[in-house]
This record gives sequence, structure tokens and C-alpha cells, in this order.
Amino acid sequence: MKINYFKKSLKTLKKMVKYNKNLTKREWDEFANENALFSSFTM
Repeated sequence: MKINYFKKSLKTLKKMVKYNKNLTKREWDEFANENALFSSFTM
């Protein structure tokens, strides 16, 4: 089974924004880097 990292990143980003409306670009980039997701620039 092939993982679609863009869809996984988008789903995770939406979930994080729903939980934290004040999520910054820097916070997302750090989280994405730690969890092998796409950065805010790509999203």
C-alpha cells in the first residue's frame, strides 16, 4: 500500500488548525519536520 504524504499532511494540518486556531507557520513546519510531513510552503 502506497502512502500519499500530501493527503496525510493536509488531513493532519486541518486537524491541528481545528484544535489550535492560532497555529503559526513555524509551529507547523517544526511539527511537519518531526513527523515526516510536508512543510507549509508545499501545503
